[in-house]
Amino acid sequence: MSSPIRNPDDNLLYNYYSHDALNYLIDLLNLYYQSYQNQIAKAPQADPLSLKKKSILRFEIIARFCHYVEILLAFYIGYDSVPNPKSDGSHILDKLSKYTVKDTDNVCTVVSKMNNLSLARAENDSLRRVFGYSILLSKIPTNSIDDSLTNIVEILSDVCGIYNFFKLSYNAYKHGYRLWFGSDPSGTEVAQYIVRGGKTNFVPSTKESFEIVLKCSKYCRMLFDIMIDNHKKINEFYTSGMSSGSVELSFLTSPSKDSYMIEKEVCAV
Repeated sequence: MSSPIRNPDDNLLYNYYSHDALNYLIDLLNLYYQSYQNQIAKAPQADPLSLKKKSILRFEIIARFCHYVEILLAFYIGYDSVPNPKSDGSHILDKLSKYTVKDTDNVCTVVSKMNNLSLARAENDSLRRVFGYSILLSKIPTNSIDDSLTNIVEILSDVCGIYNFFKLSYNAYKHGYRLWFGSDPSGTEVAQYIVRGGKTNFVPSTKESFEIVLKCSKYCRMLFDIMIDNHKKINEFYTSGMSSGSVELSFLTSPSKDSYMIEKEVCAV
């Protein structure tokens, strides 16, 4: 028996879109990877291909992370060009169907040049639009927004940097699975891949590089949660027929170095 997942009048993006799906998939793959590691640790000789299989599993998670970043950046593009903060999200879904990797690469380039200590006016305005703060320009203390944007730029820069590092190997993964797993002359586990033109290159497939990917995957989820939740709250506010009042929005705080958390704040609009 089948039934529609939504009513025609429902908001597809804010009520049904699973922006957390790839995050959950990465978590599930990591659980399987950890379980397999524990299994092999108990009987190292049981599977002569265990090193290769672990490298394959690690790269599977890296590939999901790269996919996750591309979707995050596609949303960034959509919200940066949204015609009205009161939009129901249909504009965003339209952008998702049309973006190209070149578009997301351009966002990475812009982000890499951002200075989180002194954002240019255009960069500040863009980030405010993307993360749902543009409508609050004069409604709450500026430092609440600025602090959140500073932290957002920090983790978004990390995410884009790791994505760029693995991008060519991810492309090789997507198009023909042009990957080989093994060790370089120093004994470091690597994933070797073929780029266009037949040249080979490699990326590390080590525990350390893998843990960085997992950390940046969590950053992706935080950025998505802030972006989607803030725009959803603003959309719900305006579709309720109100023209002024308050909404509870999300801000990214940093209690200590390299530690981030989402906090809520009631804001006047």
